[in-house]
Amino acid sequence: MTVFKYGGGGGHTVDEVKESEYKSCTAGNSISTDSSGETTITLKTAGTHYFICSVPGHCSGGMKLVVTVKSGKATDSSSTSTGKASPSDVTPNTTKSNSSSASGFPPLSQDRGSALTFS
Repeated sequence: MTVFKYGGGGGHTVDEVKESEYKSCTAGNSISTDSSGETTITLKTAGTHYFICSVPGHCSGGMKLVVTVKSGKATDSSSTSTGKASPSDVTPNTTKSNSSSASGFPPLSQDRGSALTFS
């Protein structure tokens, strides 16, 4: 589960988008969108998930995030007796550029666990 905490009331959004929309900072066909100020997203599938703030200028100013969910891999039964799969990993990758600090937008920061805070 990933929690985004940010100023709600239309000042920011969390849109899950496709890779092409992430790269172009457009949210015309968002997979999901929320502007409540605290968005909880359960990432149930392995792969790469893309998130942006759809308020004009925010994504291009650096308010975007890529999260890669890795699936657990079964261990080799010849090396262990349990044969259990390892737990899934969630790795948030924040995009940080010099333009984001020059734009006045705050950088993404990882708070506790996978709760991400726009400060």
